[in-house]
Amino acid sequence: MPTIRYPLVVGQRFNRLVVLSETSQPNKHGKSVRFWVCRCDCGAVLLVRVATLVHNLRKSCGCLANPGRLAHGKSRSVEYRAWINMWARCRRETHPEYPNYGGRGIVVCDRWRSFEDFYADMGDRPTNKHSLDRINNDLGYSPENCRWTTRDVQNNNRSLRSHPSHCKYGHPFSPENTRIKPRPNGNFYQICKTCERRHWQEQRAQKRLARELEPAP
Repeated sequence: MPTIRYPLVVGQRFNRLVVLSETSQPNKHGKSVRFWVCRCDCGAVLLVRVATLVHNLRKSCGCLANPGRLAHGKSRSVEYRAWINMWARCRRETHPEYPNYGGRGIVVCDRWRSFEDFYADMGDRPTNKHSLDRINNDLGYSPENCRWTTRDVQNNNRSLRSHPSHCKYGHPFSPENTRIKPRPNGNFYQICKTCERRHWQEQRAQKRLARELEPAP
């Protein structure tokens, strides 16, 4: 029996939910599943499976079951736009940045299907110079790997993509073990703190040995 494909109608209402846009996500079997981005009458924005909506299995964001729930009131905010753009880069193949995000395996964590959970984790953008950034460019969007940063910090983060993950002695270039030093041309290079400490320890040991070998006056 063929699968029924329900067309996207922006503005269509399902109980307290109004459809804003469409996205998709893989299920546990790797099959793409359609979701509609919806806004609840209380102001919350969330992702809902298309089949769940059209079969009347979801009526609200949860505020009907919890009338005391407060609306976030951020539907027109930069934080909401960051959330929408994050999903678009990872899921919409026609997005110009998709090859650098979804095209190379960057995904959004399950918790952030809801804008409220995203906002609860990330909070307000500190200034208008900050934007959403991933700490590790090879990992996806999650509370542990995201932060609000300035363009300078993000450019520095991108410049390190081509650098090796370990020093020549095998020590990992982790945040705790890496010191970033600028080059005259504006780029950056990584210094292994373990090797740096070992170098200075050897220097001090050589100086100490030289003093011990000096003839007594």
